[in-house]
Amino acid sequence: MIVKRSNAATLKFTNMKCPKCHTDVIEETIDGRKRQTCPQCSYMHYDPRKDGGGYDEITDDIADEVATNGASEAMATVLINTVFRADPGGKSSADQMAEWCQIHGFHFSTHDGKDANGKKAQFIRFARI
Repeated sequence: MIVKRSNAATLKFTNMKCPKCHTDVIEETIDGRKRQTCPQCSYMHYDPRKDGGGYDEITDDIADEVATNGASEAMATVLINTVFRADPGGKSSADQMAEWCQIHGFHFSTHDGKDANGKKAQFIRFARI
């Protein structure tokens, strides 16, 4: 059974079993990567990207960490100046992050913290909905 969720994801049940609870997992293709999720428990897994690089590596690392640990954090300046850079006359960085999160089933929030040198910095935390 295949269900179209959005332009970015197609859902289908597979014969693969969840390694945690042995329920059939749902497989989706999101941003060119296959993701398996269990409808019964918290299991989530992204297959490695076959091609890509650059900014894809940053968003892939975030998605992988959320799938594995439930959350991921990154410095706001890094994301805003690279992956989610605002386009003049286009979408803002926040709108781009919200769209990316919606596709993946994540949400994001910001908080203040300190960088590796102890200086004030703003961080973005991504987590599963």
